[in-house]
Amino acid sequence: MAHTERRRLTQGQAALLTRLCAVIGVLFALGGLLTLFAPRAAEPVAEPVAQAVARIPEPVAIQFPRYDAFASERGDPFAFQSPREHRVALVQPEPEILEVAVTPPAPIPDADGLNLVGTAPGSAHRFAVFADRRNGLTFVVAEGQDVRNAVLKAVYADRVVLALDEQEVVVGLTPIPGSEAWDLPVVKNGLDRQ
Repeated sequence: MAHTERRRLTQGQAALLTRLCAVIGVLFALGGLLTLFAPRAAEPVAEPVAQAVARIPEPVAIQFPRYDAFASERGDPFAFQSPREHRVALVQPEPEILEVAVTPPAPIPDADGLNLVGTAPGSAHRFAVFADRRNGLTFVVAEGQDVRNAVLKAVYADRVVLALDEQEVVVGLTPIPGSEAWDLPVVKNGLDRQ
């Protein structure tokens, strides 16, 4: 078994190594302090890519390798001839056209195909009877209730008012075919009126 000697540092070598480490530590500390007082770089400005590219004044040259289609004609399959060069001009983007938002007209009450068949303009409970030509239903609606997309706002003897937000539509009483009730005189306060 071979005996290996250990080399030990002498006291002078240890002191020299300690001084060297202290000098390196002081240099790092000074470098850290200098970075605190160094001027900061300007913040990068965020801008669209098209604007940044538009500042490049001249066309850019792009190089493409030339090679033969058949590898057997080349000594080395990775050998290329001198590169060819294409000049590419940057295309300026067209300015954006801002679309003006057009507010749609306010919706009106949907009275299409809605026939007013009867009204009850009494003082306590006003209601109207509608016949819907779309689905063939007849229904009764009290004042303040919904009729399709509107509300029955007012009930009169010969018409009703449907309201949707600020829009109003008047639906008149529809005569029933074959009814002679429309030819009868209306009596008010004892006076006959046609």
